[in-house]
Amino acid sequence: MWCVSINVGCGGPLEDLEARIASMSAWVADVLRAGSRKPDLVFAQETDPEWIAVWEAAEYRAFVGGPPTYRCRSALLVSRGIWVEQLTHDSLPSLAYHGSYVAAARMRLLDGRTQIAISAHASPAFPDDPAMIRSAADWPADVPAPARRQVGTAVRYAGELWDSDRVLATAVHAREEGGPVLMAGDLNEARGWDVGHPGTWGEEYFRNATTSGLFAPLHERWDGERPTRWSGPDDQAPLQLDHVLATADLAAKVTRGHVDERWSNPQVAFSEGLSDHAPVWFWLEPEWTSTSEHGVTVETTSDPAYARLVPHDEQEARATHRFEGGNSYTVEDGASFYVITDEGTMLDFLDKNEWIPWVTVRRFESESDRDKWIRSR
Repeated sequence: MWCVSINVGCGGPLEDLEARIASMSAWVADVLRAGSRKPDLVFAQETDPEWIAVWEAAEYRAFVGGPPTYRCRSALLVSRGIWVEQLTHDSLPSLAYHGSYVAAARMRLLDGRTQIAISAHASPAFPDDPAMIRSAADWPADVPAPARRQVGTAVRYAGELWDSDRVLATAVHAREEGGPVLMAGDLNEARGWDVGHPGTWGEEYFRNATTSGLFAPLHERWDGERPTRWSGPDDQAPLQLDHVLATADLAAKVTRGHVDERWSNPQVAFSEGLSDHAPVWFWLEPEWTSTSEHGVTVETTSDPAYARLVPHDEQEARATHRFEGGNSYTVEDGASFYVITDEGTMLDFLDKNEWIPWVTVRRFESESDRDKWIRSR
């Protein structure tokens, strides 16, 4: 299933908040029209109720962090068919400290098992900063405090606990109390910070995460970091502040990911009024079982919404199977109906020269359900 993490950019002071909401709502509309990457789970930060309403109109369910509620509000936006139970400070005590900066919920994302999803936004400050709304004294006594980073700089307050450290501690506590964890969001941390500053502050943060059982699968996939945040259209040293952290079992299922193409040219993105953070997309791989029919192998998962088609002959598929989205190709097995959701051919829509030997399809229990979905595109 596709997931995306996005700092919408509506939490801070803006000269024209309405313009930001409009541009980011237009991005959502584009995403919802793109069948190949319509996400099942959205990790959103610095949201706005009007922006969330666009998702809700498309039958997503919104789970917003808090109380307490601050100007910055994180949310989990979940498509239909996924079981969800929002977590509160009763089950995860440190949520009272984070308030609306963190949204967390139990979900059945893969194979009928329960995982904890966390949309996190860490303030770029340490909790005893007078500018912070929250204080370190608000941290619950029964939740272990995170490790302090020692090898920092004068600017980064070596030895202090920053908000990002508290977010990491919350994810670790969720793992210890509730099982597998998938956290994504604006952590305001980057290994790239260490390139232009003394010390190993960024590296130490992710080392602490790994030591605590939380891994950064996209770092491994990408062999490093990719910029996701620009201070302005001409920023020459952008950083990856938006990350995915997961326990080992879920990290292994993050098999691909990319930074949203709309932000490939920061100058264009800023001119369009988009967020100063780029969305980070990642694919969470389910477990598949196979049956053969109609000259292709149909692989299904326990998630009733998905299946995928694998042609028996690659060369024939290259020549004849042009899956151009919508209702251009379907397979009917007498019980379920399938419609292609990837656009283009069976060449990867991100790397046009890379052959992908399968396409993702959406599965329906009835032909009427399938036709209704096609008309909604």
